[in-house]
Amino acid sequence: MASVKTKPFLLPIEPSFTAHWQAEERRQSTRLFLKQRLAELDASPPTAPDLPDTTPAPTTRGGRKSD
Repeated sequence: MASVKTKPFLLPIEPSFTAHWQAEERRQSTRLFLKQRLAELDASPPTAPDLPDTTPAPTTRGGRKSD
């Protein structure tokens, strides 16, 4: 009996069928990236300098309205 070489049986994959899986992987990757980025931002020191409170204190002028 002669030996027959066989090729692996491959199913054709349509891009429209796998698109939803690829989209889900991208969403998970984006969520992971954003979670890591937010953790880095929370751990980093603030970039804005601490400024003293410069809001003027309310003044009282006797309680009457001026014209």
